[in-house]
Amino acid sequence: TDTDKTVRIEAARAIAQVGGVSAALLLRLRALLGKDEPEVLGAVYSSLLAVEGERAIALVGDYLEEGDDIAAEAAFALAEVRTPEALAALIARLHAGADTWFSAVLLSAIALTRLPEALDFLIALIGRDAREAPGAIEAIGRIAPNADLRARVEQAIEQADSSRLRQAFRQHLPAVPK
Repeated sequence: TDTDKTVRIEAARAIAQVGGVSAALLLRLRALLGKDEPEVLGAVYSSLLAVEGERAIALVGDYLEEGDDIAAEAAFALAEVRTPEALAALIARLHAGADTWFSAVLLSAIALTRLPEALDFLIALIGRDAREAPGAIEAIGRIAPNADLRARVEQAIEQADSSRLRQAFRQHLPAVPK
């Protein structure tokens, strides 16, 4: 209840360090109460996922629905888990539809999982969804892709044969000097 959000963030992290059933219950309660700054709730979600793992994915995934700053914190907390279940929650929310800003958040979170199936999903998106493709390219660019991933993205763009996607590729995945 401290007025300083940094203290509330660090309290959530400290509770996660303690661990155990009581820590999980306290973090669940705090998540369910909501009504705090997005950064604080993001720390609560990350801490809850750290304590409970996959059991907390559904609860944190519920906070994706609004598509606001709190939902963005939930998306990035899920990305930290790096499990297929967390990835599935992110992809399901993307498929449910979102505005341009929240779609970009979801695409970034999907890329940040760094799971092979997440990268496959983003590359497939480049070839089949003209609206989401530039965001997928940008999301991949943000994770500092290796040469193989960059080549896969380039191949998907060539198959899509779109000058708009080529421009996004040059902007977000510039050639690495040799």
